[in-house]
Amino acid sequence: MNRFVTVLMAATLMFLIGCSDSKVVLQGTGGGKKLVYDPNNFQPQVETPEDITILIQAAAETMTNAASAQSIVTVQEISDAIDASDWRKLERVVVEYRVAHRK
Repeated sequence: MNRFVTVLMAATLMFLIGCSDSKVVLQGTGGGKKLVYDPNNFQPQVETPEDITILIQAAAETMTNAASAQSIVTVQEISDAIDASDWRKLERVVVEYRVAHRK
């Protein structure tokens, strides 16, 4: 019986870990508003100038991390999106990079 309970608990834990992807949260340096993303169901969040400011700050941090990791494609995608003021593309690139490079 004890072994059954242990196996059942282990299986339950594995199920919960496998099903619980944490969210990606972007927040400005001063705190305040947060942009929250579900990595399994990306929905754009950027709508206001404040949101764009949060996204730009997150993109700068992401670009620094990507450059350090020599992820040149990501750096170029971020740069291109910023140059084109394509906030939707920038938002997706930042979120996807952060999901892929969680620690």
